[in-house]
Formats: sequence, structure tokens, C-alpha cells
Amino acid sequence: MNDNAIVEEILQRQIELESDRLPYEPAWREIDERVNPLGEGGFTQAAKGGVRGTTIFDHTASTGLNRFQAAYGGMIIPRGERYQLVQSTSTSLNDFPAFQQWAERATDLLFGARYRPIAGFETEAGMCIRSIGTYGNAPLWTDHRPGLGMFYKTLHLAEVFVDEDFTGRIDTVHRKFTRTARQARQMFGPDNLTPSIQKAIAENKLSQEFTFLHVIRPRAERDPGRFDFRRMAWESRYICVEDKAQLREGGYETMPIAFARYVTGPRERYGRSPAMQVLGSIRTVNEMVKTLLRAGHKAVDPPLLTPEDGVLSRIQTKPGGINVGGLGFDGSPMVVPLQTGGNLPLGMELLNNEREPIRDAFLETVFSLVLERRDRMTATEVLEHTRMVGMLMSPSASRGETEWLSPQTARELEILLDSGTIPPPPPEMREEGAQVKLVYDNPLTRAAKAEEALGFGRFIEMLTPAASIAGPEVYDVVNWQRAPRELAKSLAVRQAYLSTPDEVTAKGEARAQQQQVDNTLKQLALGAGAVKDLSAARGEETALGI
Repeated sequence: MNDNAIVEEILQRQIELESDRLPYEPAWREIDERVNPLGEGGFTQAAKGGVRGTTIFDHTASTGLNRFQAAYGGMIIPRGERYQLVQSTSTSLNDFPAFQQWAERATDLLFGARYRPIAGFETEAGMCIRSIGTYGNAPLWTDHRPGLGMFYKTLHLAEVFVDEDFTGRIDTVHRKFTRTARQARQMFGPDNLTPSIQKAIAENKLSQEFTFLHVIRPRAERDPGRFDFRRMAWESRYICVEDKAQLREGGYETMPIAFARYVTGPRERYGRSPAMQVLGSIRTVNEMVKTLLRAGHKAVDPPLLTPEDGVLSRIQTKPGGINVGGLGFDGSPMVVPLQTGGNLPLGMELLNNEREPIRDAFLETVFSLVLERRDRMTATEVLEHTRMVGMLMSPSASRGETEWLSPQTARELEILLDSGTIPPPPPEMREEGAQVKLVYDNPLTRAAKAEEALGFGRFIEMLTPAASIAGPEVYDVVNWQRAPRELAKSLAVRQAYLSTPDEVTAKGEARAQQQQVDNTLKQLALGAGAVKDLSAARGEETALGI
């Protein structure tokens, strides 16, 4: 298939993808208006610099989005922690000291590159989580710039269209975006521009905008024997929509755009967000707050009742105003406030009840658990607390590991290994035919392991009374060499803090030698004491003339 035919096929596929995404867009626009006004302008043509969020009367959802970002991010990408560990697909190789040292070093280099300030991961990861909380979908682009290293960019959902493979995983990404003629020249080079863009540059219309389509999808005709981009698993094409022409073709070994989804419905390609799940409640609380504001206004500044044909012609409600004729002949007031019968406390109670589903959807329960004081908790209470948080977060956050962090990390490792930032793995890995894999070690996975640590602690507690009756032999059932290492994994202790098996053996041998020396010295001391006692006894016998 020639390039023109491929371009026509891609543009036709783009029309189909836009049609498939269209039913979601009204809900996303409403969520922008009610939950995340800073996101307005993606699906609408919002004025730049305009004031947004003026139609929000209740901010439960908008503030809940901030807490969702904190709770979700704290569970899967906690700041200041190494929440992923480089390992091998070979279990025996993971216990090999040389590989452990390389894996520890590779993990340090991976996180060092990811969290370089110029990479911008923390900022873009925060935007990614906000996109998940707002739309239920978040495309994160991971790539590198020569001489500058890796960079990250959260793409707005408005410019991304996706398709799934037969297993339900996102394997095709169409990114539709606009650039000016000047930006297109910077991006593709002056020799790779279409006639329309070249004409705009020649006429000095550098601000004229053009629409481009970046397509990333599995390569249909892959040739592993080639040495160019045609051997790569993913094809990449840039197309100018106005001219229906291809500007650049390339490829990737790993998918550079991770498309994370919160939850998906049956036969739905795009995810649904917490905001979409409680959109009815969000609408309701906004209307309830409007009603309560009106009722409060009436209570503070109520309507006034006056006689139909009294002497009052004009009522002054300003401070210090004098109303002549405001009192009747019997001294009763001629102007009284209207009693509406509104019940503000009941209205507030109903409002708070309606806010609860919104708070739960945005993980505020998890956020409150995270903020609980734990300085006076026992180790068992901390593990119980961690397990509870993990149970609440697991249904939503585990998908983020699969669809966000896994493809992102695969792309990072490819870049860092190809650039030499991470040194090649030990030769033993190639000999065994093993591959590099990532093991998650974030609060979410630790919460899942907390039950193991709790179970072991309870087991030892239950053995204690039995040992007081049957003797310490009861503890022989426990493998005291293996149990501490497994507990260390559950409690997120780095391998560097633990002794290797050889070091443990050496410590045991040194301890045995020291014990032997102590026993020898003790025997010598006992022997010396016996000799001294014998000499003293003989001296006494000599003195007595025996």
C-alpha cells in the first residue's frame, strides 16, 4: 500500500474514531463546567484568560478533585519513594548478588531520570491524575529529547482518540492537534513541509494554523531483519489534514503514549470518571445550594408586609431610615416581615446527605484515613490501617498500574538502556534467557501484603502461650532465616538494608567462632581456678607438715 492510500485509510479511520467518541463529549463538557473549570477550552472554544467556574455554586466536587489527586497519587506514585523495583523474570536470578546489585542500580537510575526537574514528571503526573478524576481517561506521552533526556506530557483528552486490540488493551492512538506554520517548520524541518505550509511561510503568515494527525499503532508489516524503523513494533505517522499528506514516518519499540482509564462500562472504549459516576448528585447539590442561598437571603433580608391603603407611601430599609406612619394608633407596627416557613437546618442536612456520595467517589474517605495521626499506633494498628486504605483504593488504582505505569516504564527502560544511562544487565541474564520486569512496591501493593505481616504477627502471638507450656521447641516450626526477608518485603525495606545470604552465613560462622573462643577461655579460666585451688591446698598441707 502506497503512502497516499495509507493516508486516505488513516483519515477515514479518524472519522470513525471521532464518531465513536462523540457521545461522551457532552458529559465531559458539563464536568468541565461543574467540576474542573480550569479544563474548559479543550472540548469548547473558551475565551483565553476568561473567568471560569462562575456557574459553580457548590464546590464539593471541585475540591474533591484536588483530594482525589492527592489520594490516588499517594497510593500509586508516592513522592519520595521508590515505588517500582527492577527485577528479572527468573526467580533464581533475582537471588543472585550480582544481579541484585545491577537491579538496585538500575532502579536508582530510573527514578533519577524520571524525577529530574527538566523531565517534569511530577507536574504532568498530577495533571494525568486530574484527567482521570475528571474524564476517566488520561493520555501521558513519554519520550526523550537529544541532549536533554526524557520528558513527560499529559495530553488533553480533546485531542486524543483511541482503539483497542482484541484483549481490550489500548493499542492505537490518534492525536489530532494544531500548530502554526512557524511551529510546523520547527517540528518537521523546512524540507518536510506540505505546499500549503510552505506557502504560508513564504507569504510570512507564520501564525496561520494547520491541523496535524499523529498516528501510533501496531505495525502491520514488521520486518525484524531491517535496521530502520520498519523493524519496530509500533509505526508512527504524522499527517497534515488540510493537504492529506504524510510529513514523517517512524516507529517505536514500545508504545510512547500510555492511556489510563478509571473504570469502563460494557462495550465502551473510553473510561468513566468519579465525576461521571456521581454527576446526578453534582447537579443536585448545585441546585440545592441555589435554593438555600435564596432562602438564606430571604431570612436575612425578608420581604415586608405593609397595609394596602395605609399612610406609608415609601419604606426606607437603610440603616437609620425613618418611616413616618410605621406604627398604628395602638402602637402595633404597620410593617412586618413575611414569614416564609423555610427550614434552613433541614435544607443543610439534606444538602450534606447529598454531598456524601460525591466525597466517596472522589476518595475523600481514603484521604481522611491517610491524614489520621499514626504517631501513637502500634505496629499492628499501622498494618491494619494500611490494609484498610488498600482495600478502598485497590479497585481503582490497580488499573492505573496496568494501563499507565506499565507502558510508561517500558518506554523509560527502552530509552535509558538504549542511551546507556542504565548499564547492560549481567551476562547471566542473557544466559538464562530472562527479561527485565518491574515489580510494584507502592502503598497499594504494600497494603495487599499487610495481611501477610498481620497473619505472621498473630501466629507468633498465638505460639507464645503454647511455648510457655510445651517449651521453646514450638518455635522450631518457623523458618527464622526466610521469615524476616519476607516481612521486609511487606514493610517496604530496601534490599540494600539487608544482609546477603553469604553475609548472613559469614555472620553465623563468626558468631560460632566467637562462641568457641568464649567457651575455650571459660574452660581455661575454670582450669586455672582448679590449679590455683590445688596449689593452695598443697601449700596448706605443707604448712601443716602433712
